[in-house]
Amino acid sequence: MPECYERLKSNISKIEKGKNNPFELRIITKTGIRWTFVSIAHIEDSFLNTSLVSCSFLDIHEKKMSETRLSEREQLMSQLISSINDYFWIYDIEKKEFAYSGPNFVKIFGSKTPNPGKKPFKFLRIIHPADLDKVKQTIRGALNFEEVNILFRVCLSNNCVRLIRVKAFPVKDNYEKPHRYAGIASDITKQMQTEERVFETSQQLINTITAMGDYLFLVDETQRVVSQIPVNQRPSYKNKTLTEIEIPKEATRLLLHAFQILKYSSQPISYDILAKDNNHDRWFNLTITRRENRDKTFGGIAVHSREITRRINAQEELKISSNVDEIIANS
Repeated sequence: MPECYERLKSNISKIEKGKNNPFELRIITKTGIRWTFVSIAHIEDSFLNTSLVSCSFLDIHEKKMSETRLSEREQLMSQLISSINDYFWIYDIEKKEFAYSGPNFVKIFGSKTPNPGKKPFKFLRIIHPADLDKVKQTIRGALNFEEVNILFRVCLSNNCVRLIRVKAFPVKDNYEKPHRYAGIASDITKQMQTEERVFETSQQLINTITAMGDYLFLVDETQRVVSQIPVNQRPSYKNKTLTEIEIPKEATRLLLHAFQILKYSSQPISYDILAKDNNHDRWFNLTITRRENRDKTFGGIAVHSREITRRINAQEELKISSNVDEIIANS
């Protein structure tokens, strides 16, 4: 490589007496381009009364490649940690300080909180008073190498209360001795608020269905009932398959048919079926809808059953009355 040759000549010409001038250089070999460590020294030979230049070469290609790969991995890990909203940290138990503190500390604990890398455990002052003892007890357990999974609240300077989940575990050295503690902190405030809203909505739905005397059951993709409303409904369908639940055979056939259709369609399906109960006719409406997993794949069906006997009887009575009126009008 011409530029390497010129650099080598330049370094030789600039060398001063009694000094060493080391540098790294890429050279071309039979196996390709390799990194080499070059050391140039100016030597005075008093016996020959002349000046000499000593030049030594050391192959450092593998070391250089290892350093490059390590640097790339560190950059990738840094980018990965920065791209998530969680806060990652490593605490050195022996030195009693944070060996690593991720970039998302401020996102989780607020901008006014001191960085734990410099002041370990100073963030305890923002812990909600009702959760402080629990957090301190957890820290004592962590210092005894116990795994941590804890929920607690923090109070920020803007009077905002956040719910934080922390998971942590001890890291062992080559001798299987715990020497560090790695953990991740997540702000789950919005998640919990969403879950609370979903729970409230679900509870309202349960109360409405129960008050109306309706029945709802959820079926997974294996045709097994995983939930039912009301929960104490008898007979219970939970953990039974569609072919095992105690319903008229015609209803079973229709549910299996709807199950296959809704694998590929999101359009709700509705059936009116007749059931015999102690020689009395009872009509029910079955509304079957598609359930989806988080990735939008088919997750089963939801079946809403409600009795419509009064509506059917009213329609029949209206039809009979209309026929009678028509007969009288034509007579």
